[in-house]
Amino acid sequence: MEEAKQQITYTYEDKSYDAHKFTDEGKLALAAVARLNRAISQLTEQLNDAQAASITYKDTINKQLTDDMLLEEEPVTQYMDELVEEEEPTTKEI
Repeated sequence: MEEAKQQITYTYEDKSYDAHKFTDEGKLALAAVARLNRAISQLTEQLNDAQAASITYKDTINKQLTDDMLLEEEPVTQYMDELVEEEEPTTKEI
């Protein structure tokens, strides 16, 4: 008795196609797209988790701020800008 194949379809422009009839190259491409979509989904979940954690950490920081922590001279953003080194433009002679 022949083993029943799981139905695998590919939808494009509102039309569904039988993936079992794809060429080997098409089947490999479809498998790659499925794998990449799973990876994108996992990375999106990780990004959402990281964003939520960042918000929580910032809230923790903001709750402990007091007026005696304020800087009177220059804002922290100016100091942080000084820490970032600008890359010098490179030119190539041909």
